[in-house]
Amino acid sequence: MRTSLLLFALLAGWILGPSLATPKAAPANSVAVQGLSKTLYKDQINGFKFRPPNDCVVVPARQDLAKLGLRCWMEHEEEEVYTIIYSFDDSAEYGRILKAIADGVDPEDIDWDEEEEDEEGDDKDSEETFVGSSRPAIEDVLAVTFDTFNKSRTYEDKEFKANGNEGRWRVWRAGGLRIEVFSYLGPDSDVHLVYLLGNQLDKSKDGKKWRKMFSKSGKSFDRIATLADVDTSKLSYNELLKFHKDADKQFKDWRVMGTPSEQFIVKTSSKRGAFIKNVINHLEKSRKLFEEDFPPEAFGLEMTAISVVRICGTEEEFHSYGGTSRGVGGWFNPESEELVLYSGERDKEDDASTKAVMTHEAFHQYCHFLFKRSEAHRWFDEGHGDYYAATGWFEGKAYVKPEAPGGYNRFPIAQKMVARGEMIPLDQHLNFDHRSWIRHGIKSYCQSWSIVYMLRQGALGKVSKQYWKKEYEDIIPNYMTTLLKGYAEEYERILKQRKKRAERQGRELTQREKVVSRSLISPSKRKKIWKAAMDASWGKVDLEEFEGRWLDYVEHGIQ
Repeated sequence: MRTSLLLFALLAGWILGPSLATPKAAPANSVAVQGLSKTLYKDQINGFKFRPPNDCVVVPARQDLAKLGLRCWMEHEEEEVYTIIYSFDDSAEYGRILKAIADGVDPEDIDWDEEEEDEEGDDKDSEETFVGSSRPAIEDVLAVTFDTFNKSRTYEDKEFKANGNEGRWRVWRAGGLRIEVFSYLGPDSDVHLVYLLGNQLDKSKDGKKWRKMFSKSGKSFDRIATLADVDTSKLSYNELLKFHKDADKQFKDWRVMGTPSEQFIVKTSSKRGAFIKNVINHLEKSRKLFEEDFPPEAFGLEMTAISVVRICGTEEEFHSYGGTSRGVGGWFNPESEELVLYSGERDKEDDASTKAVMTHEAFHQYCHFLFKRSEAHRWFDEGHGDYYAATGWFEGKAYVKPEAPGGYNRFPIAQKMVARGEMIPLDQHLNFDHRSWIRHGIKSYCQSWSIVYMLRQGALGKVSKQYWKKEYEDIIPNYMTTLLKGYAEEYERILKQRKKRAERQGRELTQREKVVSRSLISPSKRKKIWKAAMDASWGKVDLEEFEGRWLDYVEHGIQ
């Protein structure tokens, strides 16, 4: 695995999984030292520009990592050379998450919103008191990224001025790399240009030339005007499309496209026009199905969110962007809010497995926005994702089959689980937290699929009365309504805290701050919301009776 991917995945460790080991430098190759690019890197969101090394592939940061401060990284054709860009402002959760990781604490286990009383009896803002500041120091970020990094041991440390901007240049070594950082602190944001050079290349005859090039690049930095801080939820579709095009101008290999339904914005580096067209067509058909099964008006909601779909041009780029491994064909992360796919090196327009991946992940994205970023139990999320992965269309009408293509085919495994007595008791499975659910691997997916398949097919009148009772129709609607209410109340409370904090700082909330991530809901609060949702849904039926009917249905009733 290449160095940049390791760095990237490590910073996302609290989202993707456990931290990775320190990256190993690749052996030095005889590659000619490159100069500076003639094309400026301009970040209009964070208000800066600089001239990066030449012949670099710019990889945009995933949106969840952009919220943490990672803007992008640049891969050079020389495998020992990387450039990583960070920009930290006061509007997001970078500092406390990085501090938690640095302290060896899983952020998911922390009650971020734990309330304390100040001297006047008002609630303290835990977002402010946990770390003191939401802007981390770059050395703390590097300490998290490299397990051998010693922030107090700098080999170089100088202050300078570049284009009228006061900067600080520092050099560290860790993990077989020379880490060179140009930092520019400002009233609105702190920008750090981080250059990585493998020790072997650094000590070679070309090392001095590379260091000189880094110095020129780092000191080419300058501030520029930022795009207006607008509420994108208020923009028309065409205005939002233009906003994304302007915001992504620095990514030269990517283009931003609209779709006929005006429900999606596609960002792609793929040149495969037929594949892109088929993806758009499939996503829009899937959205229509979701709206039929989960009509916004039934929950007193309005679905106005525009979904961003990123289609990488190659599988390598896809895995590099997401920090994923081979075998993953697409994903949706609620923190990034993007649906991410790739076109690959072969035609996949008629590939059933590819379409199953798209439909599964598109459901996650639709449900995320419809229910205002609420977090459901895994039986609901993954059970529905697998349910819709088996969708087919005939003469424009959708139908869901029991058997799905490829790795999404849960039906035969579920039947074998029933026959072997391997199904987990429902009172346990339905109440599993994420870690408990995933511990059972493929069996959890199959069991959740079978529960959702019965509930959804029953609501359509396609399950025999031998297995079905009318009261089962209310399980999913009651669950979602109660879940939505619980999360809405928590989000409003956190937003109120943010407003109080901004007032103390003498400023208005930014648009980014007005969106509350579900990762901020503490485990104790989430458990309380989930219990209320379960009580309002499954708590209204005889669970033991349902379990018997469900097991019989899976083994004998699914046709």
